[in-house]
Amino acid sequence: MREPDIQYFAESGTWRKPAGAARVDVLLKAGSGGSAVAGTDGSGGTLRFESFAAAGIADEVGVVIGRGGRGPGGADGYALVLTHFSPAEGQE
Repeated sequence: MREPDIQYFAESGTWRKPAGAARVDVLLKAGSGGSAVAGTDGSGGTLRFESFAAAGIADEVGVVIGRGGRGPGGADGYALVLTHFSPAEGQE
């Protein structure tokens, strides 16, 4: 069985659907806020997970990564895209 294709985006870019893709799992982490007052942490960025049938996704998809606040506690977002493949005929 073919191993999943794993792509990590720390910056905005383009995801390209690999040939033979069956399902795509996407984990998105929004940028988190920085401190407004010294000594306090910023708010955490939202975490979201979605799973899609690969047939319903375009061959190229733009990925936009949000920047976090620049004070203490701020962190940039990221995206993790896992592409799963159907087993080749005769394999299970």
